[in-house]
Amino acid sequence: MAIAVLAFLIMGKEGMGGGDIKLMGAVGVFLGWKLTILAMLLSFYLGGIIGITLLITRRGKPGDSMPYGPFIAVSSVITILCGKEIINWYLARF
Repeated sequence: MAIAVLAFLIMGKEGMGGGDIKLMGAVGVFLGWKLTILAMLLSFYLGGIIGITLLITRRGKPGDSMPYGPFIAVSSVITILCGKEIINWYLARF
């Protein structure tokens, strides 16, 4: 919820819809807080990579909206399959 409010304050328009918030809440109940943070970060990265790719290939333009739910779903599956390994790999870098 805080991320949706923050996105609204920064962009002046809705950045995350109510369905995205509910989906992330369900992910949080299922995964727990540590893996939910990872899933959220991965969904941001995936959405950014796809968004930049669309801009570079001229299939999208700045200001276009993109559904965020698929990125949450894909990142949740990645987190379920190898989330603990990703966290351990990241923490080993310090």
